[in-house]
Amino acid sequence: MGLGAGFGIGAGSFTAVTLGLPVGAWWAALAQAHGHAQLFGFAGLMVFGVALHFLPRLRGAPLWRAHYVPWVLRLYGGGVVLRVSAQMLAPFFAVTGIVPLVLLSSVAIALSGLLTLAGGGLAVLMLVQTARNGPPIAQRAGLMQVMPLLGAAWLGFLAALLVNAWGSLAVLDFWRLPPGARVAQVRIAPWLVTPIWDALTVRLALLGWLLPLSVAFAARNFPLFLWTQLAPAESLRWGLALLAAGLALETGGSVATMGAAAGATALFEVGRVLIAFGLLWLTAVVGVLGPKIEPPGRRATQGEIELAAIAAGPLTDAFVWLAVSGCLMLLQSILPALRLPPPPEDVVRHTLGAGFVLLLIVGMALRLLPGFASGGKRPTSIRAARIAAWAAQAAALLRVAPLLAIWLLSIFGIDGSYGRVATSLMAGAGVAGAVSLGALWWALREALAPPHPEAGTRTAS
Repeated sequence: MGLGAGFGIGAGSFTAVTLGLPVGAWWAALAQAHGHAQLFGFAGLMVFGVALHFLPRLRGAPLWRAHYVPWVLRLYGGGVVLRVSAQMLAPFFAVTGIVPLVLLSSVAIALSGLLTLAGGGLAVLMLVQTARNGPPIAQRAGLMQVMPLLGAAWLGFLAALLVNAWGSLAVLDFWRLPPGARVAQVRIAPWLVTPIWDALTVRLALLGWLLPLSVAFAARNFPLFLWTQLAPAESLRWGLALLAAGLALETGGSVATMGAAAGATALFEVGRVLIAFGLLWLTAVVGVLGPKIEPPGRRATQGEIELAAIAAGPLTDAFVWLAVSGCLMLLQSILPALRLPPPPEDVVRHTLGAGFVLLLIVGMALRLLPGFASGGKRPTSIRAARIAAWAAQAAALLRVAPLLAIWLLSIFGIDGSYGRVATSLMAGAGVAGAVSLGALWWALREALAPPHPEAGTRTAS
């Protein structure tokens, strides 16, 4: 999902704009498909792969109904693939005049929301049932430290899936038109989810799901990976409270705006300020930018030392991007009052997505996945691991820096034609992201490969 629909769409769409190719009919559809693939496909499937392995061990209980895991992939992953495929192909069907396939695409998009909700709901049910088993939960100090974050994250995930399903089903409003009118109205793009529902889904997925879940994983693993101070449970709860309150107000403001309710904008702005403070608070609490402690335990091998140094870069920079995102959100609320242009929403979204989420996934994957799959076998290629880390950092910079620079220049009244340069750099961001994931796969290909049957026989004997 990351290589193809995620970074592939990103690189391809910006390259097409740079070359002056006609992408008008595709642009909005590709943007929605790209965002959905990155959040629910690339990041979402990685989250499930880690969570279904790590969280039961944190709880001290086996995963409930582990044989349901393939169904999570079929339903959830199948729903994501259906949504992305339909949005990529429907504009082509419209341009070529194949109206029945355009109509079928709208049905596929509606069905995708239900499938994704069913698969995601099944996974959450498995984790909840797992949490009900095992020793008394009060005895699991590590779990108690991050339990509020985990609970909020899965609630945010279900909220995002519900909003996504609602927006996907709304595409079927197109079918309420008389048959003749449907053909005439194909040009209104029935393959698009209403922008406000799509934007709300992205916001809930990023801030309500991936962010608290990522902070929970960081709070548990950074003391081992980066030798940070242990994050106090109470401080984590305060950061979560700021984030949850802000997201609730922001969501309420967004929904009220749809009904043109008075005060909706103020509600949204207050929510954004609270979210911004929550991001900065959580960055400080995790402690990755603060003083470190002496690493305890056994003497590490040279390969383990190299890998730790490589992974430390993206893991640390992820929280730098999180702090940048918090600062930009504050500026979004402050600068309009000073009659200055605020940072574009696209910049803020990608400081979280291309900056925080991508870098955290790459760093965590290099440290966690080999141990999950093969009992601690380190990556095959340290060089590939290094390329994965560097390319992920390049992808974040190339995606955010061009628009950030254009915005800063506009504040000082320096206008110019930077569009072609910006789109070229952002196309490079997609290429860099694909290189990062390709190098990550190369580094982990043997560690993640299923064991040979003969190896298990020899081990048993």
